[in-house]
Amino acid sequence: MSHELSPRQQQIITLVALGLSDKEISAQLSLSQHTVRTYLDRLFQHLGCRSRARAVALWMGRTEPWNAAARPVLLDAPLVEGPLQ
Repeated sequence: MSHELSPRQQQIITLVALGLSDKEISAQLSLSQHTVRTYLDRLFQHLGCRSRARAVALWMGRTEPWNAAARPVLLDAPLVEGPLQ
């Protein structure tokens, strides 16, 4: 199964992995909460999962979600510019 994501999908899943809520993601990316939810629903369908944790784990190439003490570094450079709100 290919987990190739568009740049916008990568932004969304990265912010999910950082623990942001739909509301926080929508503010960060200047999208409506409905649009963020639509992106997430399509990501879940694309990745074949039903949870945020599972989607991040699959995107990171893991079969199981990681624990907080062992989480990997997500990015060398941020996909979004500016401070998180």
